[in-house]
Amino acid sequence: MVIMNKLSNCKRCNKKLIWNINKRQKFYCSSICWALYRNKVLFRQKNNPAWRGDKVKYQGLHAWMVSKYGRGKKCEKCNKKGFYYTGKTGRKRWSIEWAQLKEKSSRDRKDWLQLCKKCHVQLDQPWKKRGRCPTCGRF
Repeated sequence: MVIMNKLSNCKRCNKKLIWNINKRQKFYCSSICWALYRNKVLFRQKNNPAWRGDKVKYQGLHAWMVSKYGRGKKCEKCNKKGFYYTGKTGRKRWSIEWAQLKEKSSRDRKDWLQLCKKCHVQLDQPWKKRGRCPTCGRF
């Protein structure tokens, strides 16, 4: 068996590397480059095996909104500026939250508002009468 080597570049950082054609190895210069490429490119959103699509739960959807659209700088209702505060658990929290306008969860930005805690509670009060769970906030 003849082992042939080929000169190539790392797919992530473009460093020169030599890899074995017969074993089809070494497309990345290190395991760190492979992990960074895998996490940032291959397993993003719909390509991730844990992606739930429209079956996403309450916390997952809110986390997705923060990752996709970021944290708000001010409340869209009262224009109050956002700030960090320490919550009851001692964790550092941001004062502006994502609030759903409709009962059905969606990933559409039009169905969401960035609100301060006070405005978010005022918006959700009527929803409690429609069957929203008071402990976890799910419908």
